[in-house]
Parts: sequence; C-alpha cells; structure tokens
Amino acid sequence: MSELVSEGQTFFQLDFEYHQAIVYGQRGESVTLLQYLLSILAQFYLTIPFLTIDGVFGDETQAAVQALQLDAGLPQTGTVDEETWDVIIDRFIGIDRTVLSNPKFFLTKVPLLEKSSQSSFIPIFLPGPVSSPGFPFELGASDNDQERSES
Repeated sequence: MSELVSEGQTFFQLDFEYHQAIVYGQRGESVTLLQYLLSILAQFYLTIPFLTIDGVFGDETQAAVQALQLDAGLPQTGTVDEETWDVIIDRFIGIDRTVLSNPKFFLTKVPLLEKSSQSSFIPIFLPGPVSSPGFPFELGASDNDQERSES
C-alpha cells in the first residue's frame, strides 16, 4: 500500500460499472483503473502478483488477471470480462470495508464505499496525515530527522 501512496494516488472517484472487456494490448484509463484495483488486491491475496500501474495491459497485468481468475475459480482467459470485473470489485469493496475504512487501522475517518443505485461513481477519500506512535508527521520530515531531534 505504501507504494501506491508514495507514487501519488489519483483515484478519488472510481467508476465500478462494467463497460466492456479489458484485453491484452489495450491502453488507457480503464486499464489504469484495473491495474490500481489489482495492485490493491495483490497486497491482500498472495496469489496475485504485483504489477506496474502504467495504463498498458501487458504481460504483468495479464499475469495478475489470470492469477485472480484462478483464485476465483474462473476460466484463466487473461481477459477482464464482466464476471472477472465483478470479482475484482467485490474483493476491493471487501478490503475497503474491512481494512481501508476501518478506524482501527487508520486513525482518520474514511467513508465506507457503497454501491450507489443512482450512480456508479463511488467517492473515495484518502486518509490525511496522522501521527505515528510518538512522532507527529510534518511536511518534509523524515525518519532520520525525528531520530536526530530526539538525541
């Protein structure tokens, strides 16, 4: 998860509605969203390999899709059809509800994701800076700065 935050997470509203199959060689926003969701799932499902979020459906993305399909008991086509998309979304929402939006894990309030009946867009808010045990976070500070200030 730290890799996603450190690279500058840009998804504040996600369109979870299935539009069309996402296939090998495809490029664009739908592939970037797919890669983002798979990268979250890879943090929690050991069978899904990590992948680069670059908007290009290449070998890494296909391997992650096939691993998810195998884990879900779906045919390993490597293509994101509606059934595969539904598994990705259901698992992502499960992770959000049990981990990402859980105040036991994050000290700031993050709204739960809800499937909206009026819109397929679901707001996602990033947690703001919080204090780690004993150290307040400050813009531009590093762990080394904290250690030096205590000596």
